[in-house]
Amino acid sequence: MARTSKWLLCLTLTTVLSGCIFGSKKETTTHENHAAMKSKVTEIKDTASAEVAKTAANANCDAELTAGDKMQYNTKSLSLKQGCGKITLKNIGKAPKVAMGHNVLVVKEADYAATMTAAMSARKTDFIPASEKVLAYSKLLGPGEEDTLDLSKLPAGTYTYFCSFPGHASLMKGVLTIK
Repeated sequence: MARTSKWLLCLTLTTVLSGCIFGSKKETTTHENHAAMKSKVTEIKDTASAEVAKTAANANCDAELTAGDKMQYNTKSLSLKQGCGKITLKNIGKAPKVAMGHNVLVVKEADYAATMTAAMSARKTDFIPASEKVLAYSKLLGPGEEDTLDLSKLPAGTYTYFCSFPGHASLMKGVLTIK
């Protein structure tokens, strides 16, 4: 009973306010107001359903990594859907690129150690070694910069991602799973 009373009170207030706000000179019936509100609720539900469907379709297609002056990524594991994966790396630090640049390289787990070692001597290419073992990489980022890697062509599997800036890989490393 109390629920019905509250609903009627809301409906009455809506009717009165809509007349005041919109200057309606026409008397509207409760039935007309109910139909209008029902239509608006349906419209809102349809919009929300479309947004949920869009979000579900993009689930695990995109990931964001952040890196800062503490020499760590915001996560140590990522999971992406095969055929649509992208990683966006954002450097949220303040230190200059020459002292605290960040990037992300993706390699097979078995290739991590060799690639990390090769990266240390690849200063001319921003610590990205010229190797087929590097499956994807971002550019070396300074403060406030970002870059996106397209991983849509990688087959399902488990990979390692890491920052190849000298001294960073031991702290800035994670597992990427493509399903």
